[in-house]
Amino acid sequence: MSTAFGQTIANDHRAVYQLRDQYVAALDKGKKQELAKLLMWNVARHVTTEEILVHPLCVKFLGTELGGKLAQFDGEGHAEVKQNFLKLLDSGATPGSMEFDGALEKALGDLHRHNDSEEASDVPTLEKEMSATQAQELAQAIENAKAFFVPSRFDRSAGDQITEKALRIALTTDSGALGKDLISFLGIPQPENIN
Repeated sequence: MSTAFGQTIANDHRAVYQLRDQYVAALDKGKKQELAKLLMWNVARHVTTEEILVHPLCVKFLGTELGGKLAQFDGEGHAEVKQNFLKLLDSGATPGSMEFDGALEKALGDLHRHNDSEEASDVPTLEKEMSATQAQELAQAIENAKAFFVPSRFDRSAGDQITEKALRIALTTDSGALGKDLISFLGIPQPENIN
């Protein structure tokens, strides 16, 4: 049975899939552009939050061998997804064009496979080692992290609008560089491997 942590991860994944469906259904090019940015933003936020909050717990609860490999494998999947999004932004293709939509579908297909593996294997493996209280606290921290990941943190002039500059920075900033700030923002103990 999934804990609050597992459900939070699954809910974040489903939110991305819903944005993808809204993007596909949108007829207006401006709306497509807005939804594409929102979709990529949510993925950047989610994967960075996992890297900062979940990966250290993989090592803590599963040990450096299994937990370290799991975190490394997960991080490599995240890096690939972010690189796919950056290539898409660099391509100059516009949302709604065949080039953009084809590349977006490929990136999201890779992400979906990654998420399925995470939900079927990684999350349950970690959940088995956590208490219900620990899982609830982690789920709450993941939810609270959403308030940290605002466009103005990455582009001061963005306000609450997802600018291309904010999106690019969110996709390229190393999670280690944000780790201390996020942990401080959340008011939780610092994981051992965040410098």
